[in-house]
Amino acid sequence: QWRVLCTVRDIGESEITILAEQVFLLPPRLSRIVRDLEARGLLLRRSSVQDQRRALVSVTAAGEALIERVEPSLIEMRLEMRRAVGLSRLRALGDLLDEIETCLGAPVRPSRD
Repeated sequence: QWRVLCTVRDIGESEITILAEQVFLLPPRLSRIVRDLEARGLLLRRSSVQDQRRALVSVTAAGEALIERVEPSLIEMRLEMRRAVGLSRLRALGDLLDEIETCLGAPVRPSRD
């Protein structure tokens, strides 16, 4: 759910199918997550004006507030991991994860730096 919420915030209003590609989830699984986030008031879902069959999602003010409140502690946790294992090992882990994604045919994740 966190990944979905932050991705919508980062890419802006998006169609479910495009969002599914960005967060590496199948559309039915993503739809359940979006439904839950919407019920909690963190995401807003609406139909596309051009095609009523397509759903668009965006982050609400409450979703933005949650991200702003939680994100600093996540950044601190990433810094702690960097201190604990070192940047080179974290990069090696990221490279390995990228390699696995490539082998599985998934899109490569954005840079972790």
